[in-house]
Amino acid sequence: MFRRLGLAGDAPAPRLDGVMRGYVQHYFATAAALLVLVAASTLYVQGAVPVVPRPAADHEGVLVIGHRGAAGLAPQNTLPAFGDRVIVFSQHDAVIGQLRALAPAVPTAYTMEEARRLVLLQKVGLGAFVPPAAEVMSVAEGWGPAPMATVGLQRLLRDKGVQLYVGPVNDAAAMHRVIGLGAHGVITDKYRSNGTR
Repeated sequence: MFRRLGLAGDAPAPRLDGVMRGYVQHYFATAAALLVLVAASTLYVQGAVPVVPRPAADHEGVLVIGHRGAAGLAPQNTLPAFGDRVIVFSQHDAVIGQLRALAPAVPTAYTMEEARRLVLLQKVGLGAFVPPAAEVMSVAEGWGPAPMATVGLQRLLRDKGVQLYVGPVNDAAAMHRVIGLGAHGVITDKYRSNGTR
């Protein structure tokens, strides 16, 4: 090509023997096969994976990170795809407040500040007078030397219709203790996919 355009100068044309010609043909055949595979997979993904608008992502300052959910049953990243398995957790009051304003039907968890506030009010006997802020509370076993996950907190949350999750809990004795409190679940860093510790 360069020789035809006059860009090769006076360099002699390379000679291709039979072995080199086989290498070149193999190279081009492999490159063509790869291009076909990339094109086919791109077309498949565009057709098989629906991309749906996510209205919450259109608001400034909101980062939506979602799992596909049951994409075979409904378009991905929509509440029908997730079914009733979605609960949004955040440690930041502002993020949860924004989500609650934008999507009040999406269940949320207490933020860390909301949880601390309710735990402190429960410890001084005023927790019953506070309306529930969310559907789920996730707390650590303790906050410094003070226990957070207690039978009293579990009873208060049960009376408010709020589920209690405790974590991270990484040893079996602590897991049994937390389950004995009546917690709905345990959050752990030690779980393996085969179900063993």
